[in-house]
Amino acid sequence: MPLCRLVYASLRGPRSPSDLVKILETSEARNAVEAITGALVLTPDHYLQLLEGERRVVDACYQRICRDPRHSYVGLILFELIDERLFPDWSMSAVDLSEGDGMAPYTEGKEFRPEELPRAVIEQLFRDVAARLRRR
Repeated sequence: MPLCRLVYASLRGPRSPSDLVKILETSEARNAVEAITGALVLTPDHYLQLLEGERRVVDACYQRICRDPRHSYVGLILFELIDERLFPDWSMSAVDLSEGDGMAPYTEGKEFRPEELPRAVIEQLFRDVAARLRRR
């Protein structure tokens, strides 16, 4: 089965830390069963998530996310077929880049607008996230 990578962004509404923990726990358990891997990046105003796995399963996951009322303004940023996973060891992990200048290397001093990021910047952001997770 061909693998794919999907990146989407959604607006980050007011959530308590425990809400995020519940979402991550549920996602991690379901993704493990469905062989989906990836990472969630928290920015001051957005969630940016990368999902990897079999195309049919990733598409179904994305469709659930689009219908989930906890997400608003979900937008597809990137979809591609891949030969190998960037996050082979994480069914879901989160990295918070919302504090300080966490997003500065990816925004060139501009407001963070995920739908306007060049593909190379998105790829670098998630390569950096993968490297950060490996150091944990």
